[in-house]
Amino acid sequence: MEASFLKRMLAYFVDTILITFVVSLISLAIPNDNYKEYSEEYTKLTKEYQESEMNAENYKEYIKSSSSILYNMNKSNIIVTGIQVVLTISYFIVFQYKMNGQTIGKKIFKIKVTENGSSPSLNAIIKRTLIVDSILSGILGILILYILNKDNYYLGYLLISSVETIFAFASALFILYRKDKMGLHDMMANTKVVEE
Repeated sequence: MEASFLKRMLAYFVDTILITFVVSLISLAIPNDNYKEYSEEYTKLTKEYQESEMNAENYKEYIKSSSSILYNMNKSNIIVTGIQVVLTISYFIVFQYKMNGQTIGKKIFKIKVTENGSSPSLNAIIKRTLIVDSILSGILGILILYILNKDNYYLGYLLISSVETIFAFASALFILYRKDKMGLHDMMANTKVVEE
């Protein structure tokens, strides 16, 4: 029987919390005063914009200023971002493959990924997780930091984030409304998430 949308979302939520927790612990061990400084600057800028008279000119200035801060903030945090990508790959691809289609979240909710009724191949796990688990966007995010300049970075970052969000939303709708409960990533990899 196919796993319900709720179980899949809760399992993903548990997995995301685990990854975030581990990345947070690692980031605490890596001193990064620049990131903190840029983050505070970004928060202050956003607060000032929200308190100002919102018009096209203010918005244009806000985007120009915030894109530069975001570029610097993300560039100063590149090591943690790289670690996050490696951990995400390790967890959602390697660990899930070794555990026959289960992550800790899936194990808790007694669901698993299958391919043609049996344990998924490594190829299927890679296909289904590259986009849905932010691996591809993380890798592309790192690349555009070095390919694009400050002025174009925000546009590239926004484009990658938008495509990822649209894909995740469409996949969630597919899982909710299709009888077979397959998301776009399941269709791409010919996998199903089923009750254990």
